[in-house]
Amino acid sequence: MRPTEENGRKLLSAITAFGFPTHLLTPEDIKIGKKVVEMGVAPVQIHVMSQIDGVTWADVWESRELGPFGSRSVPFIGREAFLRNKRAAGRPKDLADVEALREPG
Repeated sequence: MRPTEENGRKLLSAITAFGFPTHLLTPEDIKIGKKVVEMGVAPVQIHVMSQIDGVTWADVWESRELGPFGSRSVPFIGREAFLRNKRAAGRPKDLADVEALREPG
């Protein structure tokens, strides 16, 4: 979902309908990408982010790949954009993921 105020309103409405409190968030928060919405308790959590390191929303959308999610086909971040994000995040876990996903050869 493109990070706009209108989509922020839709996201907050859906999260509220799900039963998650959103009183500390605004559609503007979603648009500017400064906050992460976390729902659940580890290890069963959902994190909603409208901005990630190393790539733009346009980069991710242009290189998206479709994959299965239950009985549906949904867009996921493409491999190269995913790797750029992992490198930019730079945490040891992310860099280990990059190493593990290297092309064989």
